[in-house]
Amino acid sequence: MMDMDWAPPCGSTSITPGFGPGVMVETTEGPLPAEWLRAGDRVLTRDHGYRPLAWVGRTPVGPDDLPVCIPAGTLGKGLPEHDLILSPGHHLLLRSPLVELYFATPEALARVTDIASEAEHSAPTDPLPDGFAYTQLALSDHEVLLAEGVWLESYLPLDSALARLDSAQVAALGRALGPGLEQMQSARLCLRSEETPLLRPRSAVAARRMAA
Repeated sequence: MMDMDWAPPCGSTSITPGFGPGVMVETTEGPLPAEWLRAGDRVLTRDHGYRPLAWVGRTPVGPDDLPVCIPAGTLGKGLPEHDLILSPGHHLLLRSPLVELYFATPEALARVTDIASEAEHSAPTDPLPDGFAYTQLALSDHEVLLAEGVWLESYLPLDSALARLDSAQVAALGRALGPGLEQMQSARLCLRSEETPLLRPRSAVAARRMAA
């Protein structure tokens, strides 16, 4: 079993996390596209109910972080509800007996590209539309948010993620989070790429049911 004291934090990759255009995030006003959200909007979190966004950022896509698409329904139980467009650095919540067996915790976060082989997924084959950007949603704590019926992480401001923001964005994020900019901790254990294969069930059907 894994010692959680030395588990890597979410975002310990140089690829910035983010929601693609049109991803519907659950809010007090119902599902809204991630890019419509603003600081102060209240989004549904797994641990603390509806909480306000502290900061919303936008980052353009780069050659090393082309979006990943998980088509509607391929995670099982009709999820995601619509095609789910994410940065390859974004983390998705997993819950299964295998998570608890190997990592002594009922839930863990894994990068979408590390688990995408367990469900249909694709990278874009056509040029991305002009202005395509990822949306980052930060709260006062790292949270797990509901989007397209799937639990996904909020923005965690680690150095690797901050390096992808411009100076004005970093300053605005610092004002919004205060000490949380440097002190924020991962909401869940985050799995390394080499650990995720341990969770691969023997059947594709079981794999699709792992998303929380």
